[in-house]
Formats: sequence, structure tokens, C-alpha cells
Amino acid sequence: MIKLLMGVCLTICSAPAFAQKNSSENALMIKDFDRVISFAKKPNVSYSTETRLVSEPILQKEDTLSTTGKFYKLGSHMYFTDNRQETFVSDTLMVRVNNQRKQIWISKIDTTINSGVDFLFLNSSSITKKLLTDYDITESTAENNLTTIELSKKSDNNGETKTVIRLVFDKQTWLPKSVTLVVDMKMSVDDEEINNLKNEGLYKNSLIKTINGQKYLLRSQTMTVLFNKIDTTQKKALSIPSLGDRVELDSKNGHFKPAGVYSDYDVVKTF
Repeated sequence: MIKLLMGVCLTICSAPAFAQKNSSENALMIKDFDRVISFAKKPNVSYSTETRLVSEPILQKEDTLSTTGKFYKLGSHMYFTDNRQETFVSDTLMVRVNNQRKQIWISKIDTTINSGVDFLFLNSSSITKKLLTDYDITESTAENNLTTIELSKKSDNNGETKTVIRLVFDKQTWLPKSVTLVVDMKMSVDDEEINNLKNEGLYKNSLIKTINGQKYLLRSQTMTVLFNKIDTTQKKALSIPSLGDRVELDSKNGHFKPAGVYSDYDVVKTF
């Protein structure tokens, strides 16, 4: 989740106006935040996701994204796919299967930080202090029991980046509906860069702001992850795909080799 640039305008109908919270209230809201996302720490977990990335302006193909994914956790075994790449975590190994490049990457991980493989803030307790220190926090609940916790990054001295995290969840089940990260940026540009934007048809007057004689490009990158079909039963978790169907260990020489329909994939071991 560290690299996620996320955001969509999440409106909770009938939400009350926010009031300034003191530090003890902030701590309670962070406790709620941690309680919601800690479902991923349970021994058996499965869910599907929809991920949407929106950027303004769009400067390259990667600035927009719409994809689906699935996550499974069965004890110490985890699996995640975004339909382009599959990631397996098993014992001391992390295996990434890239179906576009037909490559299988195998690396070792420290078992003491296994829970830190953050598909959903699995090691959430480690970020609590940072959230309390670096973010302003508000919480509101709508009539339909949907609750929004919003964390806004406290402005830096130059105010060039603003970060907002929104977690929407059902306060009856304490399960997440969506996680959103919004990043607004102010980037200094010169006349040549502005002309390039015009030539590419990306220029709008509203995107450029002049401050103390310096021109800035205003950018917003937002991504939302929607969670569906969250299940914490072992029966559902047993549907986790098998790593052995992708790669197997040759016990004679200790080498890994692709298996089954992945036999034409290249295997890259990083240890």
C-alpha cells in the first residue's frame, strides 16, 4: 500500500460537520482505524478488490488504472493477484508470477516480518504512532452505519503536497468498504514544459498557478480500492491457489523449475 496514489470523492450523506478533535479523541479514532483493517490479520481471509486510479492531468498511460484483484490468506500462506501478476507468500519465500512477461521471481523473506507483507496494512500497529503524529484525523457516521475516517497529512513548509487517506467501513461489521488515498501536488514548471503540455493537448489554464513569479502545475492523483466479499472462514480460504501448480523445487539440485502450464516461464531466483 505504500506506493498507492489513491482517491475518489467519497460522500457520506447526512454526515455531521467535523469538529476539532483533541489528542485522546484522535487516539480513539486511530483505534477504530486499526480495528477495521486488522481483519486482514485473522488466520483465514479472502476478499476481492476493485482498484481505480484517476489523475488530472493525465501525463502518461500509467496515470489511469482500473483493475480487479483477489486476496487469500490461509495461515502463513498468502496470495494476491491483480490479473497481471500473482504474488505468493509461503513460509520464507515470496514468489511473483508475471503472466505478461512469463517470468517467475523467487525471493526470501524474513519470517519475523511476514505479517509486514502489507496487502492491507497487515502490520498496522507499526503505523499508529506515525498517523497520530503526522495526520489530522476526523471521523463521521452516516445514517446507514457507514463510517468514514479521514486522515489529512499536515502541510509541510512549502505546501507542495497534500495527502488525504479515507477509510469507509460498516460500523456494524467493522469491515472496510473502501480505502482511498488522495495526493494533490504542486510542481514547478517553466515555459518550455508548459508549451509541451499545450502541444500534447493537456494544457488548461486552471492547471497552472503563479506564486511569487514561479509557475506551478497543479496535479491530483487519486486511487480507490473497493473491497467485496470479505470472508474470514477457513472454508473460503481453502480456495487459495496452489504455489505448487506454478513452480516446484527440484530436490536433486535445489533448483526451482516452472510447473504445469507454466513450463515455458523463466524462473529468476534472487538469493
